[in-house]
Amino acid sequence: MALINCPECNKEISDKVKACPHCGFPMDESIQKVEVVKSKQIYFILGFILILAISFLIGIKIRNDKLKEEQRKIEESYLTDYKTAYDSLLLYAAKCEKITGVVYNVWNENIKNSNTRNDFNTNISYLYSGDDYKDDWNRYVHGVMIYGYGYDLKRFGLTISDIEEFRELVSSVAENDSIIHNQIKALQNPPEKFKELYNEVLLLYSAYQGLSEQAQNPSGNLTSFTSDISDKKELFLSIYNKIQLLLPD
Repeated sequence: MALINCPECNKEISDKVKACPHCGFPMDESIQKVEVVKSKQIYFILGFILILAISFLIGIKIRNDKLKEEQRKIEESYLTDYKTAYDSLLLYAAKCEKITGVVYNVWNENIKNSNTRNDFNTNISYLYSGDDYKDDWNRYVHGVMIYGYGYDLKRFGLTISDIEEFRELVSSVAENDSIIHNQIKALQNPPEKFKELYNEVLLLYSAYQGLSEQAQNPSGNLTSFTSDISDKKELFLSIYNKIQLLLPD
């Protein structure tokens, strides 16, 4: 029996032992081969598991990135539709303001000039429909003062083109009521980040509907009409300011 050094721990051991008594390293070649094979199998399995784990994580990232991109496109599209509806409300609210301003002036003048034989309803109808205003204006141009049907257009600062522009504004508001309604309706089911914006534009639309109604069909007396318009404009402006703060750049 001879002494040899263990190839693993380098300590002296008998050449007859099957394993190092110090570190347990197998001295039998067949056992060593089995251990080598087992080690390779373990490394292979670990490597395979690692590859699977990496592939799984990459797959999750790709899926998440895809979902984020889809959500970004949805939000971008929604915001575009939102701004379209919002801009429409601002544009036609301005038209309503111009219309109600003319109505107020005519109404106010009608009260101050009691010599006219026509009541308020007649004078407002005069603004919205009929062609008598053209004859009245032509008579005024020829120096004839009118105290009969209608009123003296010049006295109210209105020309034929003023009346025609007024009626075009009213027609424009009426024709676009359904368009704006559909634009607002298309904003239902907003993305989570735009829910507050959606709630605010519903309030803005409600305020606009009040302005649109008074622009197309004035009601009440001059005091209540003026107060109602003022309240609705103030509400509209308040909601507008809030939306401006909420809208992303």
